[in-house]
Amino acid sequence: RRVFVRVDGPPTEVIARLHDDPGVAGVSVTPQDDEQGRLFEVQAREDADIRRDLFFAMADASWPILELKSHDMSLEDVFLELVTEEDIGLESSWRSTANPEAEEVNGSE
Repeated sequence: RRVFVRVDGPPTEVIARLHDDPGVAGVSVTPQDDEQGRLFEVQAREDADIRRDLFFAMADASWPILELKSHDMSLEDVFLELVTEEDIGLESSWRSTANPEAEEVNGSE
C-alpha cells in the first residue's frame, strides 16, 4: 500500500520522521510543484495501515497535512513494479521452440 501525503514542513525532517514509523518501508519526495507543501510517497510494509500514525507524527511536529491519499496497488501495478525492478531472465541467445525448422533455415542462410 502506498500513501501520498502533502505536508507543510521541512522535507528532510519530514522524511526522517516518516522513517521513524516501523510500518513505513520507504519514503520518496516528489519534485516541487505549484502547491503549498511537498508531496511525499510513503510505501507501507505489507498489511500495515500507517495513516493514523502518519497523522499523529505530523501533528506532534506541528506540520499540517494538506493532502492525504491512500493507493492500494492493483495487479497491474504489481506486475509493472516486478518487471521494472527485476531482470526477467531473457538472454540474447533465446530461441523459440515453436518452429524448430525455422531455426535451421535461418541458421543455414
